This record gives sequence, C-alpha cells and structure tokens, in this order.
Amino acid sequence: MLRGAHPTLVFWPESALTFFLEDERLYRAAIARLLTPSATQLLTGGPRTDGDATAYYYNSAFLVAADGAIVARYDKQQLLPFAEYFPFNSVGLLRRQFARVREFTPGAPSPPLPTLAGPAGVIICNEAMFGETVGDRVRAGAGYLVNLANDSWGGEPKYAVQAFDMARLRAVEQRRYLVRASTSGPSAIVDPMGRIVVATAPASRGTIVGTIRSSAVLTPYARLGDAFSILCAAAVSVALLQRPTG
Repeated sequence: MLRGAHPTLVFWPESALTFFLEDERLYRAAIARLLTPSATQLLTGGPRTDGDATAYYYNSAFLVAADGAIVARYDKQQLLPFAEYFPFNSVGLLRRQFARVREFTPGAPSPPLPTLAGPAGVIICNEAMFGETVGDRVRAGAGYLVNLANDSWGGEPKYAVQAFDMARLRAVEQRRYLVRASTSGPSAIVDPMGRIVVATAPASRGTIVGTIRSSAVLTPYARLGDAFSILCAAAVSVALLQRPTG
C-alpha cells in the first residue's frame, strides 16, 4: 500500500499494538523502514505506561514520524466501565484481567495531534458516543477527527455498525472529516456531511485509501453544545405547563 499510494498518513485501530511502543526501540526502527521511503506518518492505538513504580496504564494513540520517533500521543479520557476501569473496586468478581495491564487510567486533556494532514482530534472507541467530548477536541483546534476503535469484542457485527453510525453523527455536528480505523470494521472515511466516502465491510479485513481536508470552521453545535436542544426542551415544557386544562 505504501509503495502504490504514497499516503501522507496511515491509521491503525485501537489496540493495534499489544506492547509498550515507547519501550520498543527495535520495533520503532522496523516501522521506520516502512514509513521512510514515502515520508509517511503513522497514527496507531496501543497501551502506554508512565514507567513509575505505581505503574499507571493508559489506552493511547501514538503519532509516529517517518523516522520512527513518537511525535505526540493522546491518552483516552472517557474510559469504558468494567472493560477499562472498575467502578466498584471492592467487588473482586467484577474485575477483569488485562495480562500485564490490570486497569487503565483516564488521560489528561491534551491538544490535537500535529499530523501532516492537520491537527487531529482523536476519539478512542466509545468516546465517539459523546458529542461534548468531540466538541472539546474541535474547540481545542482539531481540523479533522480520528476514531480508533476495537469492535471485535462486541460479537455481533451489528453492534460495530451501530457504533460507526454514532461516530458519523460527530462528523455532521462538527462539520469535520472523520477517519475511523476499527479492528473488525467498518473502517471508513466520512465527509463533513456524514456521507461515507469509502469503507470496509463489517467483520472483514481490508485497507482503504482516501483524501481528507482539515477545517477551522466552528459550527453552532461546536460553540453551544447541547445548550440549544436544552433550551428547546425547556420551551416546550413551559408551553405544556401553560396550556389551559379542562
């Protein structure tokens, strides 16, 4: 693919890496051998540890330069209960083992990743369900959106399709291109009107190629969030309360 298309960016999904990329110098060198001829960047998902004695772990996205250097990263902020963290730590029955990684820690707010295609607002897996979370990325300067996802654990392909449909809504709300890279599909490029430019089939293996454009436009939803819909609901409630009875 790199030889034929010479892409500016390659996207791998959430959990594409099963090791700590920052600790694997030889693996970064192997990646560089693939990226260097076409000066391509890689944006991929994988775990991260802070390296301290307390050993905090993060579900992260890494921006890797053509020379194998890690340019920037994003640590997932909205974790999935019972899958990435445990709301009831005292109940051992509910705990899940992640091999070396026992539980993820929420990441701190961070700026968009400075990719060659523009500032990328990364949303990992279920973060695409939250319009306000995506709005935070855009208000921080994201010119397009990247949804790295691991849908293989959902079982039925229909659940991955539903997650994809929710991610498409974020593209419409923010008028941004959306790149979605999923472990089991659909992986896709969605335009700012929510139209699918190109996509893989659910539960299939494939590679897609397309063009995206960065934008600096802020939609009313990006500026106001859910305030408008809340005001509409409040106005309807007031109108109903004022209706004469009998």
